Parts: sequence; C-alpha cells; structure tokens
Amino acid sequence: MKAILGFIVTRRVTSSLGPTLVLSALVWLGSPQGAQAGINEWTSNGPYGGSVSVLVIDPQTPSTLYAGANNGIYKSTDAGASWTNVLSRAGVEALAIDPQTPTTLYVGARFSGAFGPYPRFVKSTDGGATWGTLNIPGTNGVISALAIDPQTPATLYAGASNYGTFKSTDGGASWTAVLPVSVSTLGIDPRTPAIVYAGGVDSVYRSSDGGSTWSAVDLTPEPNQSVGWVRALAIDPLTPTTLYAGAVSAGSSSPHGGLFKSTNGGATWSALDTGSKAQFNAVAIDPWTPTTLYAGIDRGVLRSLDGGSTWSGVNTGLPDAPFTALAIDPRTPATLYAGGVAAFKSTDGGERWRPIGLTGYVPVRTLAIDPVTPATLYAVTENLGLWKSTDGGDHWSRNPFGARRALAIDPLTPATLYATTGFASDAVQGTHKSTDGGASWSRVDTGPNYALAIDPLTPTTVYTTSPTWDSGTGYSTAIVRKSIDGGTSWTESILPSAPGDRPALAIDPQTPSTLYAGTRGGLFKSIDGGISWTGVLPVFVSALAIDPQTPAIVYAGTGRGDVYKSIDEGSTWNAVNIGLTDFNVSALAVDPRTPTTLYAGTCDGYYNYCGNSRGGGVFKSTDGGATWYALNAGLRNLHVSALVVNPQTPTILHAATADGVFSIEQQDGGGPAATTANFDTPTPPGGPGPLDGVFEGIAFGTGQWAWEGPYGVDSTNNIYFAAAGWQRLRESAPEVWSVGEPN
Repeated sequence: MKAILGFIVTRRVTSSLGPTLVLSALVWLGSPQGAQAGINEWTSNGPYGGSVSVLVIDPQTPSTLYAGANNGIYKSTDAGASWTNVLSRAGVEALAIDPQTPTTLYVGARFSGAFGPYPRFVKSTDGGATWGTLNIPGTNGVISALAIDPQTPATLYAGASNYGTFKSTDGGASWTAVLPVSVSTLGIDPRTPAIVYAGGVDSVYRSSDGGSTWSAVDLTPEPNQSVGWVRALAIDPLTPTTLYAGAVSAGSSSPHGGLFKSTNGGATWSALDTGSKAQFNAVAIDPWTPTTLYAGIDRGVLRSLDGGSTWSGVNTGLPDAPFTALAIDPRTPATLYAGGVAAFKSTDGGERWRPIGLTGYVPVRTLAIDPVTPATLYAVTENLGLWKSTDGGDHWSRNPFGARRALAIDPLTPATLYATTGFASDAVQGTHKSTDGGASWSRVDTGPNYALAIDPLTPTTVYTTSPTWDSGTGYSTAIVRKSIDGGTSWTESILPSAPGDRPALAIDPQTPSTLYAGTRGGLFKSIDGGISWTGVLPVFVSALAIDPQTPAIVYAGTGRGDVYKSIDEGSTWNAVNIGLTDFNVSALAVDPRTPTTLYAGTCDGYYNYCGNSRGGGVFKSTDGGATWYALNAGLRNLHVSALVVNPQTPTILHAATADGVFSIEQQDGGGPAATTANFDTPTPPGGPGPLDGVFEGIAFGTGQWAWEGPYGVDSTNNIYFAAAGWQRLRESAPEVWSVGEPN
C-alpha cells in the first residue's frame, strides 16, 4: 500500500518558504516568466490566450471594473492598476452588472477544484465580496450569456448551453423558459427593453414582447454555408435600431465568422467588409459617438470611425493573439479595455495599449514533440485551437484548427500530423490530417475519435479510438479504428467487455503489431495489429508507457492513482506506488536512454479526462517505478494532463497543465529541494519519528496551508519538506483523516 500520512496545518508555518508561498498564491496570474526549460525548476512561457473572456465596467463608478477569466472573477477599483480575486476556481463564460445597483453581479461559470468541473450560476449583491448560487430548474449546462433589463434590473435573461434561454423577473429567484435554442450572447434595447436579441448558430433571434415570442434571421451568405456562432451583439445606444453582430466559425467547414450590421432593428442584416476573414469575438460601441466601433478578433483589435464601413487595426502594444472582451468607459470613451491573453488598457481610443495584468495561460490537454526536431512542440487545447512552438516552448503561435483531444506525429515524416476532436459538431468531428506541420488540415475520418497512435516502423498505419453505444448492455463500449493507408480507409474492432469511451493507446516500438488499449473496463492487448484483443489487467487504465529498449516492460497508470508494471508483456502485473498520491495518473513517460527513469503526471478529473481542476503534479522514478518523488519545483499548476520527454536530450521534460506548458531541464539528478519547517501546531498523526521511505500528506481544510508532497525526518526529528509541496487548502469542509503504515 502507499505510505500516507495526512494532517492539517492550522497556523502559519515559520520557514523560509513563507513569503514565497504567499506571493505565489496571490500573483500566479501575474506577468509571464521566461521559459525555456529551467534548470531543476519548471518554467513556462505560454501558450498565452483565452484568459480574460469578459470585461464589465461599473456604469456609476467607471474606475471599478470586473474581469472574468478562465480561473475566476477579478475586481479593480483603480481603473485596472491593481486587481483582487473575488471569485476563484471558475472558468467564466458570462458576467453581467446591474446598471442601477452595480454591486449586484451575475456570473455564469464552470467551476473546478473541490467540486469538480461543474457549471454554476452565482450572484453577488455586495460587489463580489460574497456569492450565492442561482438555479434554473431542469438545466445543468453552463450559463453562456446574460443580459439585464436596464430599466427594470430585476428582469434578466440567461442562456444555458444546450437548454435554451430563460427569463427571470425577480432577480434570479425563479425562471421561465422563453427560447428553446442554445445561444452565446444576449442583448436588450436600452430604450425599449421588451425588445431582446439572442445570438445563436448562424442566426440572430429577436423578441419584441419580452421573450414571449421570437423570430429568427439567418446570417448565412449562401445556402449550406455556415457563419458559425454569433458571439457578440452591440446595440447603438442613441439609435437602438442599429446593431452589430460578431460571429466566430464553428470549425473548419464553416470558416467564415464575420461582422454583420442591421439598421432596422434586426429585421435584415448585411455583412461588413472588414478587410480580413477575422473571427469576431467582441464588439463595442462608443456611447458618445456611436459611429466609432471596436471589434475584438482572433488577432488583435479593429476600429471603425464610420459606422463599420471601413476598418483598421489598432494594435500598438497588443500581442498577435485573440481578444474576446471589450469595454468602454461610459464617461471617458477614449478609455477602453481589451481582454484576451491578458487585460490591456488604452486611453487614446485604441491608438496605444498597455498591459494592466491578469496575464493568463491556455489550459493544455495534450502535448506532442517532433522526434527529429525536438524544439518543435504541439499543444492541444479544449476550445482555443492548436498551438505550435519551434523553440522548445519559448514562443507559441496559434492555429484555430479545433484539435481537442489528441495529436500524433509521423516519426519518419514529422510534417505529417494526425489530430482528433472527440465528440464535436458534425462539421468538424473526427480525425484530421496535416502534411505541412499543421498549417492546413483535411478530415480523414468522421467518428468521435480520442486517442491516437502511429506505427513507428510503418507510419501509414494509424490507430485511433472512439466510443459506441451498445443498446443491449446500456454501456458505451470502446472501438479501436485502424488505417493502413494514412487515413484513406479504416477498419475497426471492439474491445471486449469494456464499458469505456476514451481509451489510452500504446504500440510496442519493436513489434508494432503488439498494442495495448487502456479503458475504464481494463487494459487490453492485441498481438495481431488490433484485429483481436485480450484483457490483461482488470482496472481502469488512463495512461500507458512502454520501455523503448525492453518492450516487455509495460507501465499502466490508473484513475485511482496507481501505477502497475509488467515485465512479461502484460502477463503479470505489480503495483509500483510508493510516493504517489491518489490523484488520477493522467500521463506516463519513459526516458528513452535510461528507461528505469520514468515520469507520471497526475490530475483530478473525470475518468481519464482531466478537467480544469487540481492535481498532484509530476512524479519521477529512477528505479523503474519502485519509488517515486514529486518533481514540482516551479510548477505553478499541479494539474498535469500530458508529459513528453525530449528524445535527444532526455533530461528535458515538458508538461501540459491547466496553466500552459511547463519545461524543466534536470541536472545533478534533479531531485526535490529540501527545506526545514518548524511547526507550532500539534504533531501530525503517527509522528514525528524516523520515517522510512517517502511519505505524502493529502490535506483538505478551510483556507489554510498544507503539505501535498514528500517529506522525511532526520535523526533529530526535524521534518524536511520539498519546496514544491505546499498547497493552498481548498475552501471546503474538513474531512477525517486515515493514517496508513509506511511500506
């Protein structure tokens, strides 16, 4: 069994870690660090993007503004000079402020941490100091759009993903369904609030009776040609029959997006020529001079001075990155804010911008490294496209292609890539292939595919996995799909008795007809190239790795925090867990030159999907898995979803986290740094005393510091801790501890 000792630190710990710990907890969203592979310490330089999704200004006190980011709500009371987090662990989708009582806020978000990555709808009546939960019965989708009646603020509208649009007339206490359509933005006529607009796929919906009835206007330029989601609506405050709609493409088959204008209250729309095929995430109108418009697009900010007839970029001081939020000071319209990869401010109508903090990182799901040119990395994200670095992670460029699950590189022709989407819209779902290093893609399979593996000796042979619903058993079973012609055609086999939907795949590098597939129903093996399968380990397997020098050695990580090892091609297995936590083992990687060195990445997720939640970080073993220690110095986010080892310089390791890609170069062993901590609290259960081996402490409590890493005790009973092990306790009820015996 794993040696576990749990305790709670109820008072401040006096150690050299103190000031550093407080700083890292408060400013982890701060300025980006220089990145490339820190020496014995993780560093990151992106990808940056998608952090600030919403910006709103207090209409009565414009120096107060709120920013919705991918990790919470931030508030500034000094026009962006400084920020305070007022709502944590929330990936914010929508934010609205009461125009008459600006201390009242509504937020739609996807929360993570103690309660998992679940959607929530919350309200504050004291400017974000405290929050209460709102509930729309019959829904559990994230609230993706909000709008408040400017004349009667107790009336508001909320768009719930996959459930439609709802209306409340009592400040969110009760709700009525008004539009059975998923929408991504809402707008209300400021003079006639009974007129409401909603943006959906390819259409803008309009109601003139407070949501009782609706009419839809299609924006598509030609039949069967999608413009995508209408993400932004802006209404002229002086002439409300004039409004603008910004659209973003829904995928590769609907690449248009674009900006549209109506001058008759949404009855008809015309596409505006903006000079580019941009994706329009946000639109803002100067309240004093409504012919002045701003648009946040996928590569900066555009401005029009003539009501949208002509446009120019206003990007001095802005990065070449997506901008998803805009807000204009209602009293001084030359002052405006832009949110995307960070928050930026202009005081001259967009001519020049300066950053005002809240730099954010892209949550990365999967990493792939070019085996020939290891400085080339690919990072797959959930909703923010595919990112590529050609300098080992120091700089990143974004491709809007929606690879959301896995990416694999042809080992002989690295410009050939395969990527999967998982479940997605019919237009983009499937496996896609690129032959130019990701610049362009073509779809080669339409299934809801997840994992990928390429035959290292015959790279035209490709495997992927997808779920299928078995009506007889009532389970989703796992299918392995195979192509022997580079994706032109596919065959499939079903894994026996596997109620799993997202298998992990691994191929024997010396005998590629031998494969392993890990599912919730167990680990399966094929020795005939995927034609038939045999169960070899009856546990939920979420990660796999094979010793490249001795392929009979196989490692399997599980959703319960275990690593199993086989030295006989899967015939028998032993747990190798000493030093690991109970977090899901989401990734395994083996040093190609010294295979007794291996790494495990951990996260707290649903099955083998790591949500935007916590984790235990990265663990390293130098004895073939017999013992493990944490390798987390400098790792700002311990939620790790993927690991890759530089094949030419194996001391360099890259990790995909919920806060971007981190890199480390290990020298002199790269072991955990130790520092002494003295407690003025009761001794932990079972100690102190001479501790044999590596211990872990898993702590839950209320707003205190606790240890989640390895430690030991010397001959004088001083407790030594690795510097990366301190974790802020999540704000939930304390739990009862059980104490295990050391191995």
